Amino acid sequence: MNPPSDIALFGAGSEAVRYGGRRMKWGNFAIKSALAVLILGIGSYELGYLRLARLNARLDELESQKQRLEGFVGRLRSSRRVGQLDVVKQYRDMLGRTVSVLLWQEIAEDGTLARPYALEVIGNQVYVEGKVIKFDHARLEASSGREGESLVLFHRIFADQQPPMTGVELDRQMPPQSVTTTLNAEEAKLWERFWELTTNPELAKEHGVRVAQCEAPSVRVAPGQVWEVSLDAAGGLNLRYLGSRPAEAPGKAAP
Repeated sequence: MNPPSDIALFGAGSEAVRYGGRRMKWGNFAIKSALAVLILGIGSYELGYLRLARLNARLDELESQKQRLEGFVGRLRSSRRVGQLDVVKQYRDMLGRTVSVLLWQEIAEDGTLARPYALEVIGNQVYVEGKVIKFDHARLEASSGREGESLVLFHRIFADQQPPMTGVELDRQMPPQSVTTTLNAEEAKLWERFWELTTNPELAKEHGVRVAQCEAPSVRVAPGQVWEVSLDAAGGLNLRYLGSRPAEAPGKAAP
């Protein structure tokens, strides 16, 4: 009867071996599954981190673009004072015409007022004429400081009861400079070739010039008034009333 017992024992051992093998397989499977989950988790984390990093970089880029655009819009809307006109008095000449006595001062880039220049024009609607250079908007957007902003070189002042050619000449070779500013070489070249810029599109494009022209804004004036002349960063000349001062007594009342 021993063989059957041996067979039973052998059968029980085989079952144990098979059971142990199954346990090892399940254990290996569990370990592999855990490793796979861990790898997937790490990969997902790294992928999420990379996506977050790219998103943050994009947000920084958009914020930088926003700041540049806001700065550009601000510069487009900005202007600076370039001159001041005081109306000292008005009187009638021997022909019965209104003569306006004016005090003219140019203003440098740092706000310094140039020496006052007294002049007389015939009429009470006064014109301030200047040569103006306006640059491409792209140049203004890409630049900093005053670079890319419009330039002016004042030409003359006249009034409505005289031919413009008889007005008071203000022409200089270059705009006045304060002790803290200097005219750069490019601006000097532009003023030297101003009339070429008005008729030579290729030359204008080479220097990023959008418009080169003469402008002459005008206003009706009265004794004691003070007028500001400003230049838009991307535009031209403007006249704005600042207020009044006590005027000198006129020889005869102007209408």
